Amino acid sequence: MSKDNKKSNNIKTQNDNIEEENKDIDLNFEWYSKELGAPLVSVASYGLTFSKSAVKKLGKPHSIKIGFDRTNKLIVIKTLEASESDEDSFEFADKKREEYGHVRLNNKGFIKLLISETEYDFEETLRFVLKRYNESPLYILDLKMPVNN
Repeated sequence: MSKDNKKSNNIKTQNDNIEEENKDIDLNFEWYSKELGAPLVSVASYGLTFSKSAVKKLGKPHSIKIGFDRTNKLIVIKTLEASESDEDSFEFADKKREEYGHVRLNNKGFIKLLISETEYDFEETLRFVLKRYNESPLYILDLKMPVNN
């Protein structure tokens, strides 16, 4: 057998081994959109701003609820249908979102809570990656991991 044939067979055997070793891996990835960018949420002294990519990731819900996990320093966002909305939810579906692409929620009270519970003063805007929590309608912003501006 020629040297080239041995290399070819060796590569095929390596690929077969890789496939066999990884057959039980449960892939859970998303394709990146260069047009939209990363799904970021900006946290500032006035409230939260969801980037166009973050709005798309949320699936354009009617409204959302916002919570805070003090122990893990996470902002938790729950997407809601119109029938699930109540007085504590923030309307998310409106014509401004369609016009501008991003959504801004003004809520200085929530930011004051974050200031009292974290090391941030939010005088400068910080950005965080929006991540889905399992396959639930919950999304998280890990306040321990800001994205460099």
